[in-house]
Amino acid sequence: MAITMQYIYEMYRTSYALKLLAGQGGMGRQISWVYYSEDRETTSFLYGNELIITTGMLSKSPDWLLAFCKSLIQHQAAGLIVNTGRYLTSIPEEVISYCEENQFPLFSMPWEIHIIDVSRSICGNIQEEEKTEYILSTAFHNAILYPDTKHMYESVLIQHGFLPEDAYQAVCISSASDQQEGETFMSAVPENFSKISSFNSLKYCLIHGSEELILVFCNAEEPRIKEALWDLTGRLTAEQKDVPKIHTGIGRRVNSFYELKDSYEKAHACAMQAARQGRSILCFSELGLKKLLLSIHDHALLQDVIQETIAPILAYDRLHHTEYLKVLRMYIETDCAIQEIANAMYTHRNTINYRIGKIKEILGKDLSSMSEKVLFQTAFYILDLMGEEMETWEEEARETV
Repeated sequence: MAITMQYIYEMYRTSYALKLLAGQGGMGRQISWVYYSEDRETTSFLYGNELIITTGMLSKSPDWLLAFCKSLIQHQAAGLIVNTGRYLTSIPEEVISYCEENQFPLFSMPWEIHIIDVSRSICGNIQEEEKTEYILSTAFHNAILYPDTKHMYESVLIQHGFLPEDAYQAVCISSASDQQEGETFMSAVPENFSKISSFNSLKYCLIHGSEELILVFCNAEEPRIKEALWDLTGRLTAEQKDVPKIHTGIGRRVNSFYELKDSYEKAHACAMQAARQGRSILCFSELGLKKLLLSIHDHALLQDVIQETIAPILAYDRLHHTEYLKVLRMYIETDCAIQEIANAMYTHRNTINYRIGKIKEILGKDLSSMSEKVLFQTAFYILDLMGEEMETWEEEARETV
């Protein structure tokens, strides 16, 4: 887990006599490093999420500290520790009020505490945490890719409190943007985890994939995982509520880290399906019959179902620019309700009857038996799930006409 302002405060509030003056609402901010600064002009050097320490040595006016805080907030610092007692004997109330309004953590620390000790200790913690995160991320990555090679992950996970008998659930997050924008956007996703309270109460590990982010949750109930992911999605897509910028898939809950590969594969498939449907989050447990289809790795078998059912209609639509596939799907899903289809398509029922007759002629089937309807419904489910292979199927279907 990332080092946050809350973590630092709880760990050092006694030993370094830290006093929180403002910004309780921002205590979930992640700390990337500790930076000592006395000059407002140097705040432009910040990358973001630094914890700043100052003594006010160069303050030349009463409003210096307020201007300093404004600049730190502008450059997305994590918080500020003011080493009081020599150059600044007290912190003005207007500074405290401003930091509180902006949920910017502001601390006082007595002059007797040496800045070098604080900086060295906190930075050491950050480095150790980054090392642990890397080790765990690598171990979980190996558990997903090489489940049978247990020596590549088993002992590391157990050593860090992730037990074989725990419950695990993988989540995949992918971006809907183009590659460059997507990479920038995805890099910002992890920074938001520590800012969301629903994430802070969960035990998880983050893995950076080549084109996606993978989260592995341990002993977390699915509703709580979904709540955290919806909070994340809401935070990231606040400016584009109608068009999700990320698509998230939640995999199957498994009973051991030895089974994580299966949970990841389901999560990845759900993320891809969420992208096709324009949805933000899709959970494997909510897919119904589609869960079985996603579990079939033999895509040639799924393609056979397409070829045996809707392939001729796919080819006919492509050649004649018709919408018979849409009519056929509605015919199956409404249990042959002609008037309902006509109303939905703003078409006379006689026209729908003609199109259904033509569809049956093309297929050479009357579509009256329950087994035929189930088979065709399954074919449509497959088409939904395997959208990126649709063009291949259409090409092969065209050859059969």
